[in-house]
Amino acid sequence: MNLTKFQFCKNRGYVTDDFVDQLVMHYMAEGDMLLGESDDARDQEDNKTNKTRKDKQLLDKMNTAIISEFGQDPRK
Repeated sequence: MNLTKFQFCKNRGYVTDDFVDQLVMHYMAEGDMLLGESDDARDQEDNKTNKTRKDKQLLDKMNTAIISEFGQDPRK
């Protein structure tokens, strides 16, 4: 098995080790996990739904203002 890594200090390039006896990979992700049935997950879904609804209302108001200003939608 070959292992390729980036050397920051020496030559600032990729170096391949021809033989690696063992390999351990560490994975880390930052964030939180919620159970789908929890109160927090329901709150998060409600917030997302409310934001989507408010964004749609704002877009509708903007489109109405554009049509009233120009008589038609100039983007079409």
